[in-house]
Amino acid sequence: MLEANVNGHRKYQKANSNYFMGLKKSLFLFFLILISKETFSCSCINTPLLEKYQRSDFVAKIKITKVIQDKSNKDYHDIDFELISIYKGESINKIKIVSVLNTSCSFLPSENTTWLIFASRDRNGLLSSGACSGSEQIDQTFDLVMYPNLDVKYKESIDLKLEVLEYIKGKKITVDNKFILTSTDYRLCLDDLKGYEEKNRFAVYQVIVNRDLSIKNIKVIKRFNNKDLSKKLTGCLQDNMKISAQNMKVIPEKAKMMIIYFYYLAEKNNQSFVSIWDL
Repeated sequence: MLEANVNGHRKYQKANSNYFMGLKKSLFLFFLILISKETFSCSCINTPLLEKYQRSDFVAKIKITKVIQDKSNKDYHDIDFELISIYKGESINKIKIVSVLNTSCSFLPSENTTWLIFASRDRNGLLSSGACSGSEQIDQTFDLVMYPNLDVKYKESIDLKLEVLEYIKGKKITVDNKFILTSTDYRLCLDDLKGYEEKNRFAVYQVIVNRDLSIKNIKVIKRFNNKDLSKKLTGCLQDNMKISAQNMKVIPEKAKMMIIYFYYLAEKNNQSFVSIWDL
């Protein structure tokens, strides 16, 4: 399952890798710290929140109450948990963990910890989460001597993800993307969206895509509060956005896809900016 996740998103990472060079230095360093285990030691591909949501069968905020070694497969553990909030899937209280201990992809949450969990069904039909699933510990602690203020940055990152998931849940927004559609040429728009003052942390757009991958309509589901920022982003997307589908030039039917844009405040000498990445 881990290998499948990596291969499935390698093309996506390549197309967007240059974008990271323009991010603010402090947030970029923070981002690297957060994904160091996930990206470097285990060779996972980092993906935006919306894509992690789409590829998962179960997304929830949970508190783990029990961790048990799977007796039939040493690479798995079973976890029992208290379900705090569910964002996708059925209401359950246990899943598998792909623990694969003593490997670079080892992943074993502790009892009495709180998590934003992403889980999907593997080839055997087991609902499980592993190092590359995108799960994050909500009550994570840090060495603040080595990483000053990282606890604040981490909390902001987690809170942003939870706010988006609560919004999707509350508005009953369908975000499935069965043809793996991706938007291109968005960087031209985002590069110009710097220095704006904004209250909303994210904006949500819906794109209706024709069978030939042309865009029929771009609809704002949740806009940025700043009218100039919202108008400029929407206009630029309408003029420049293009859609691609993995290994397909024509899709079987008309489809829709959701895109989320995140706003980040100015920091020190760096301007505020808009990104597709939930840092």
